[in-house]
Amino acid sequence: GPSPIMVFFHGGAWKGSNKECRAFPALTVCPRGAIWISVEYPLAPDACLETQTESAQQAIAWIAQNAQSFGGDGFVSVEVDPGLAHDGAGTEVAARELRLRVARPHLMVKIPGTEAGLPAIRQMIAEGRNVNVTLIFSLERYAEVIEAYLSGLEDQARSPGANIASVNSVASFFISRVDSEVDARLSSTGGDMAGRLVGKAAIAQAHLAYELFVSK
Repeated sequence: GPSPIMVFFHGGAWKGSNKECRAFPALTVCPRGAIWISVEYPLAPDACLETQTESAQQAIAWIAQNAQSFGGDGFVSVEVDPGLAHDGAGTEVAARELRLRVARPHLMVKIPGTEAGLPAIRQMIAEGRNVNVTLIFSLERYAEVIEAYLSGLEDQARSPGANIASVNSVASFFISRVDSEVDARLSSTGGDMAGRLVGKAAIAQAHLAYELFVSK
């Protein structure tokens, strides 16, 4: 079958960074049969949000039209304004607007996994929209994200003609940042025991997160 395509629009709150900074995951995913595409887009303040979303739309359209030529298929994640991370109502409006602007079936709207973002996640899933929940750092929040996702599916299932199989989602667990923070604290603590624990937090958290995923 076709290889999964991972298309990444780099972070930076729409005003910083570049695609080269986010090319490193290709070293991990490509040897495993996936296709990694890192997309550049115009940055603020030189470009407004409308111009940026048009750029994203053009990129997604090109990938969708040419995916078969390089043997791939998949989804594209584009984030809402990070400044809305603690504004649930604003996030919901922005996610819906972004989905309408891009208007491509392969779009996943990235919504921060904050407490304020949970209702927006549920609502977007209930409306049958693809969601990539980002900025998840704890197992407790991951559990809440799972519940928001499942509740959204249940809400959608009650709608006439609903097809929950058409809804796709991703939960992005930032275990590397947890690892960096824990390792820094272990290094400042010092000692043999702390030294033996360096580099272990992310793997342990990943195991626990997977157990939680399976249990749901």
